[in-house]
Amino acid sequence: MLTEASSGGRAGTKSNSNSMEYAIPSKLPTLTPEYIKKNYPSYLKLVGVQVFHRHGERAPMTRRFDTITPQQWNLCEQANQFQSALARSVNQHLPHPLSKHVDDNGEKYPAVWLYNIFSDIKSSNAFKNISKPPNNSGGGDDDNSSSLHYGYNTCEYGQLTDRGRKSMQRVGTFLRDLYINHLGFLPRDISSSSSSSSEADKNQIYLRSTQYTRAIESLHQLVTGLYPNSVSPNAPESSRLAMNIKPALIDDMYIHYDQGQGFKELNRHQLLAQQKIKHLYEPFIKSLFGLESIGKDIQKVFESSKFLPLVWVYDTLISMHFHDIPLPKDVTPSLLGELSHHAFVEAYAPHAHPSNYFTKIYDPIARLVTKNVVDAAVAANNNINDNSTQGLPPTPPKFRIYSAHDVQLSAILLLLGDHLTNEHKDTFGGYWPPYSSTIRIELLRDENEISRSSSSSNLNKTVASSGDDNNNNNNNN
Repeated sequence: MLTEASSGGRAGTKSNSNSMEYAIPSKLPTLTPEYIKKNYPSYLKLVGVQVFHRHGERAPMTRRFDTITPQQWNLCEQANQFQSALARSVNQHLPHPLSKHVDDNGEKYPAVWLYNIFSDIKSSNAFKNISKPPNNSGGGDDDNSSSLHYGYNTCEYGQLTDRGRKSMQRVGTFLRDLYINHLGFLPRDISSSSSSSSEADKNQIYLRSTQYTRAIESLHQLVTGLYPNSVSPNAPESSRLAMNIKPALIDDMYIHYDQGQGFKELNRHQLLAQQKIKHLYEPFIKSLFGLESIGKDIQKVFESSKFLPLVWVYDTLISMHFHDIPLPKDVTPSLLGELSHHAFVEAYAPHAHPSNYFTKIYDPIARLVTKNVVDAAVAANNNINDNSTQGLPPTPPKFRIYSAHDVQLSAILLLLGDHLTNEHKDTFGGYWPPYSSTIRIELLRDENEISRSSSSSNLNKTVASSGDDNNNNNNNN
């Protein structure tokens, strides 16, 4: 089994990476002949792939550091059009009063939407991608929300931006280049010529997203790069791929914080465990407090939020950096890389300590990843032993894509032991997964082993057959 993370190489190798790498957009491998030969030698056959990706670049989750952050993010023109179309498609939407903008042609564009596609679930935040519209969170005298103009390109907090859309299309193009152009693992296009061939093509591919619109839109853009013909406005229904979405309450992609105990219980466990690992990042926090530009503002974040304050600092600064919004001179790419590491330590080092609670919340996604590997292995074995599908279970999809968030990718990296960077048990490695980063888990079959097993099996049959013939001849005599 081969595991590769697009933002830093193979699992378990990040300890030698430059931290500055994690302050730039996710890097995808260059598919040179050498890369293909090294990772996919001729004697190995690819039989199953899982791709877990984080959504593309987004606006921060809320506004912090009023002296350096924009009051609103006007980076979502295409993203708002997509959300508007999505809202119309499910026929359930609620525009915020401030979000209406009328252009020169009289066309209205919604900038903020609340989705509730799963109306049968009592939780009102199902399929939700908004918190509150941009607000004046403690700014200066001229920071007045009434003077803000929420236009056709205004982003909601946490919303995928137009740059994030392009990043995800780039990921889809990479996957097409690797799994179609180089490896021939997937059909070149989703057939529209006949229903049978179209269904056969589509049954090989499984798409799944969390209920957040930034994840849904990211997956849509990925498919735009992977199979452009399937998302074209003129594409026939037979060539379109289905996207699967589960309500959050039963979605096994989520790290199940509730488990009957609720978020407060997670908070309690997290804070208790953090006391054991504070020494890993406390010196770095002091250096942040000493920043001339925003050191005092960072201190305020720590005073107001006991739960993962480093993560909240990182969320705002990295969003600004990835969208080319100027940062103070003392907030360098190198510092952002270190912040990526220490935020990861703050959030996930407690989870690496033995605890029944943390084991429980990671159980669903661990089962999901493991089940997919087992299903692919069983299907590949069935194809070897019996060319007929009669009596065998339906062949599972051989290519699965899961559109998710930093939480899911971090959980998988922990499960794979990516944080174990050296032999010292008290050292915790790892970095926060960048926007649009991917983890590809591939199952490959050794064809030489199959050939040797097959030859051995044929030899045994020949020997047995010869023995039977001798016995028959003796009987005839």
